[in-house]
Amino acid sequence: MWCHTGVLRLVLFACSLITLAGLHVDGRHSPVLWRALRIWPLLLTIVTTAGNTASLLTAPSAGDLLYGAVYGLAAYHALLLLLLLLRRRHRLHALLRRATAMEAATALCGRPGDFARLHWSAAAIAVLAVATICVWSASLFSGALPWQHPNYLFPMWVPAALQTPDWFTVIIALQVPAAAACFAYQSVFDIVLIGLLDSVALYLERLDRYTRRYITGDDAVAGDGASPASEHKVRPAGDSTELGLGRKLPVQALNQGAFYISDNAVSPKGSADFVASLVIKPSQNGTQNGLWLYSAELRPSPKVERDSADSVELRDPAGDLEAGLERLSEAYRAVYDLASDAAEFCSVPTLSLHASVTAVLLIGMYVAINLFIVGEQGAFVRVSLVIFLMLNTLRVAFVSGAGSRLLSCGERLTTTLVGGQWPRRLSPGVRHALQMLVEQTRRPPNFHGGGLFTVRKETMLSMMSFVLTYFVILVQMISTYV
Repeated sequence: MWCHTGVLRLVLFACSLITLAGLHVDGRHSPVLWRALRIWPLLLTIVTTAGNTASLLTAPSAGDLLYGAVYGLAAYHALLLLLLLLRRRHRLHALLRRATAMEAATALCGRPGDFARLHWSAAAIAVLAVATICVWSASLFSGALPWQHPNYLFPMWVPAALQTPDWFTVIIALQVPAAAACFAYQSVFDIVLIGLLDSVALYLERLDRYTRRYITGDDAVAGDGASPASEHKVRPAGDSTELGLGRKLPVQALNQGAFYISDNAVSPKGSADFVASLVIKPSQNGTQNGLWLYSAELRPSPKVERDSADSVELRDPAGDLEAGLERLSEAYRAVYDLASDAAEFCSVPTLSLHASVTAVLLIGMYVAINLFIVGEQGAFVRVSLVIFLMLNTLRVAFVSGAGSRLLSCGERLTTTLVGGQWPRRLSPGVRHALQMLVEQTRRPPNFHGGGLFTVRKETMLSMMSFVLTYFVILVQMISTYV
């Protein structure tokens, strides 16, 4: 199954094929061909958006003004997205590379259905976008309206010299790819935003699984039935214990304090070839038939160096709570930094998304009511407008759902750490690491729109309540005058 970054790269490549924007190519390593081709979509979007703006300024009636504004708002948002994606595409690809590395680092706690949510969201947005542009184009080519000025695909100002049948065909030939590119840019950013939100939420969920499985032991199913965070373990003398050194080593039941384990056998403290230390204690009955082992104090030699990649990667701590908490803290810090950079990258487009969708729904519902009452523009136009409004609502719903899931996963990790079944006696190092990690997770990462609001379901509900209130008032006004 495709991972998050795989889906996002595929979406960027598909957008490049449709619009020739070259978004799938890193900005710092763009071939000359793609740098030349991306001038075409940028110029086409600017020209069509300017033509739509001129038609709004010269609209003969308020109805024509509002009808043109429905597409105009979407076009302005698409132009902003295109400019930002072209300007910051190297940052986007850097985020994707970091997300790929984090996906590999947290693969220890992965599950088969981790990526299904993004697949369904991307498919739904793509299907609705394609359906909207197809139905909208069908209203033009169905013959319901005369093939002449001003019956364009979307309202656009045209000089008088170009209002001939020949130029009408040329303008339509430009409007169709421009409208397709407009929907493509919006759909691509929506999927990218949802993908980044869902990927960070998935990494936090995997950290929660790691905590339950290897740290607190809530979900652990160890071979001896013991929890990695148990206060002690009992093993018979002379038993072979797997200590993560590649093979089993003998452990002697002697009351001699700490032993230092080398690659060959147990060696006394100060030996030059030791690679790990294990603190042991005789059993309470004073015999040498058993051995108490405190929470697996297995420590690497100071000679073993860890690079940043190894420190972030989740691994089985083999019962060492302090090492497990340290690795969990470093992984959480990497996820938080990734989320912060991704939120900053998507901040302005997210604000534009919510603003444009709110305005499109407010104006679009008024236009849709007028079209259904008056019966102008034909059935294809009315149906395409309804699908277009559904698409905008679904876009915000998917984004808000992904934002709420991110916050929920962050809060769940904090709950797991605070409510875990920890040993009664914790070493000062383990206690300090746990306290620092809990403080880090108290404020989970989130995405925002220009710092004005947090991407979550509550924000969408507030926006929709405002739109529905306006819709009820609008219906009452229309019924009064009709």
